[in-house]
Amino acid sequence: MNIQLEEKQGMAVIVINEEVLDVSNSREFKNELKQHLQKYNKLIFDMNKLNFVDSSGIGVLLFCLREVNKCGGDLKMFGVGRQVMALFELIRMQKVFSIYENEEQAIQSFV
Repeated sequence: MNIQLEEKQGMAVIVINEEVLDVSNSREFKNELKQHLQKYNKLIFDMNKLNFVDSSGIGVLLFCLREVNKCGGDLKMFGVGRQVMALFELIRMQKVFSIYENEEQAIQSFV
């Protein structure tokens, strides 16, 4: 799984450098994120490159949200593409996740 983490103002901005988050890579994604969840309770996912998410991918995203919520933190997203947003709307995930148009808005939502 190809992700990049950049710390900004005590937050972890995680760029998902994959087009797909599904059963083929969701376990690897979860394992890579676990180490960051111990250090950061404010996560921002850059979803610009992600074109497809299946139920396994949604499960990992929900896992991350639950973990940061346990520590009093939150998870925000930006750059959610049309196809992924259509799925989120279909299963009402846009009501669960805080979704922003760009990184600056996501960062400002924590301030």
